[in-house]
Amino acid sequence: MNAALSIPDSLAFPEPGTPEFDTAIDLARQGVLRIGATSDGWLDWDLNGTPHGLLAGRVGTGKTIALSVILFYAKYLPDLYDLYICDPSGAGFGRSAELPNVHVAQSPAEIADAARQVCTRASEHRDPRSSDGDSSTTVHGPSGEGAKRVLFVFDAIEAVLDSAFDPSIADVLDDLRSYLETIAASAGTTGVHLILATQRPSAQVVYPRLRELLGFRLALGRLHIEDSRLLFYSDQTERQTVSPDIRGRGLAYDPENGYQQTQVMFLPDDTMVCPWEPDRVLLGATQMIRSHLPSLGYTVTDSANADGRPVHSWRRL
Repeated sequence: MNAALSIPDSLAFPEPGTPEFDTAIDLARQGVLRIGATSDGWLDWDLNGTPHGLLAGRVGTGKTIALSVILFYAKYLPDLYDLYICDPSGAGFGRSAELPNVHVAQSPAEIADAARQVCTRASEHRDPRSSDGDSSTTVHGPSGEGAKRVLFVFDAIEAVLDSAFDPSIADVLDDLRSYLETIAASAGTTGVHLILATQRPSAQVVYPRLRELLGFRLALGRLHIEDSRLLFYSDQTERQTVSPDIRGRGLAYDPENGYQQTQVMFLPDDTMVCPWEPDRVLLGATQMIRSHLPSLGYTVTDSANADGRPVHSWRRL
């Protein structure tokens, strides 16, 4: 990306076989997730330096697209990442369960159990170099030969953590909050990464003890000033000159790079006609992944669920 160029109003995710795609995948292998373009080049989230993050944006702003880009890297690299997807609103991430490294949870009880499993993995993979409390030895990647990074991605957290939710599952929610805090507090030495996404970043949903541990922030579209102050401790998003018609435009923050306005790359789930360039076809993430997995030694088996619908399942040969 030429630094002299302005941020584009639309940007497609690169396709396999292009230098841009190869670069993005090489970065992901190192724990750096390329999400979009900035005025200075690229928005690259370095999990090694900033292990946890928070995405916010209302319907139609591009939050789900940004989340899809992040998820793509983990799905495409199953030997390097394990992926836990919490999808309480049924946003469509459930189909990812066919992939060999993906675990999907939807109900509050399932999500709490998934978080418990990740806490267990975090304790098992804690880097021994940090046991003496010396922060100078802290690493944010997996330790040990063959160790994978674990992404715990929780979309629509407000659907579960909102205080107005069903009081009959209060104990489940208390456990879930405890697990989330444990994951966030320990991930710097375990290669486990917490990624939360919400339409409403209120104090009840992203409460202070948890928010302080989420160093990377990405807000899509214009947030209400209260939400902006909660996310960025300022009214930065109110000061952006962002057209509400530009889907995927937002403001990112991390401790190393500060504030960066960005345009998130567009990556559809399935191959489709490009929305802003009708003569162009965009290859979908599903097609990219299904074409790539056999080269890693995975094969797919087909069956049918109780409703007779086809079910795909990927396993290593």
